[in-house]
Amino acid sequence: MRALLDVHAVFFTVLGYPMSYLEFFGTLFNVWAVWLMTKKRLATWPVGLVAVALFAYLFFQIRMYSDFLEQGYYFATNCWGWWLWSRRPPSGDATPMKVSFNSPRTNVVLGAVIAAGTLLLGWVCSNLHVWLPAWFPEAASFAYLDAFTTAMSFVAQLLGAYQKMENWLLWMLVNGLSAWMYWQRGVAFVALLFVGFFALAVKGWLAWKKELNP
Repeated sequence: MRALLDVHAVFFTVLGYPMSYLEFFGTLFNVWAVWLMTKKRLATWPVGLVAVALFAYLFFQIRMYSDFLEQGYYFATNCWGWWLWSRRPPSGDATPMKVSFNSPRTNVVLGAVIAAGTLLLGWVCSNLHVWLPAWFPEAASFAYLDAFTTAMSFVAQLLGAYQKMENWLLWMLVNGLSAWMYWQRGVAFVALLFVGFFALAVKGWLAWKKELNP
C-alpha cells in the first residue's frame, strides 16, 4: 500500500503525463467533496476526510508544506462541519442554517486574520527545512504564496461550514492561485483539478445565491 501512495508510483499515463495513484484518487475525492458542497449534501464531509488524507501525503512529498499542514485543519473542520450539518432543525430543512453574507465588520476582521496568518505561516514554512531537516529535507516551494492560499482556505472552510456566501469568493481566489502553483511544481493533474475547483466555486456561488434570493 505504501508503494502505491508514492507520488512516483504511476497509475496510468495520459498525453505523456504519468498519473500517480495518489494524485488521481486524491483528485477524485476532492472533486466529489466540492460537488457535494455545492449541493449542500451532508456526504461532503466524510468524502472530504478521505480527500484530506490523500492530499496530505501528496503535498508532503512535493514539498508544499503549507498545504501539508493545512490538511490537519481540514480534517478538524470536516469533522466539525459533519457534526454541524448533521443537526436537523424542527422544520426538516436539509441543514439547520440558512445561506447568508457576513457583516462588513466581520469581513474586515477575517481579512486581517488572513494577512496575519500569511505572514506567520510563510515565515514558519520557509524555515522548516532549517529547523527540522530530518522531516523537511528541502526548502518549501512558494512559501509565502502557498501560505496566503492556505490562510484563505482556513477562513473559507470555516465560512462554508456556516454557509456564508463569502466562502465561494475566497475559494475562487485560492483555486486560481493554486492552479498556477501546482502547474509550476509539475503536478499538472492537480493544477487542472484546481481549475475545476474554480469552476465549481462559481457554480457554488450561483447555486447558493439563488437560494439566498429565490
